[in-house]
Amino acid sequence: MIIACGILLYKHYKGETYYLLGKENDEWSSFAGGRDANETPEMCANREFYEETCGLFPNIRCNDCKYVIDSFNKYKEFQMFLVEYDKEIDFNINENFQKKLGKETNVCMKEKDEIGWFTYTEMCKLKLRYNFKKQYKKYIKDTKYNA
Repeated sequence: MIIACGILLYKHYKGETYYLLGKENDEWSSFAGGRDANETPEMCANREFYEETCGLFPNIRCNDCKYVIDSFNKYKEFQMFLVEYDKEIDFNINENFQKKLGKETNVCMKEKDEIGWFTYTEMCKLKLRYNFKKQYKKYIKDTKYNA
């Protein structure tokens, strides 16, 4: 049974593929969380992404995902939705995120301390939550930029 779902947002840009991650308790991860009662995996992933990014990407939904990957680790059985971003990358996205964090809002769950875009090589140098390197490596082959 899928008890948690999330979105890994990616963008092909100048011959590289970038992934949006959030930092929580000194560890980086995608945007995911537990399913509420009567919530579909898509509903859960959409809600968690919206909450954890403080609504900075209001139109991102996993309903039209290219890929859906079931993944397992020792903590949770979860479903990761890979969503391609169709806008320009804002490499200063963390500045807007920090402004949203500073405001009291019912949209922002304040789970992430910062967010940023990273290539896979950059991701491998980060401290990833739940040792996600193995899972992310599987995701990368499905999102790899084919120039």
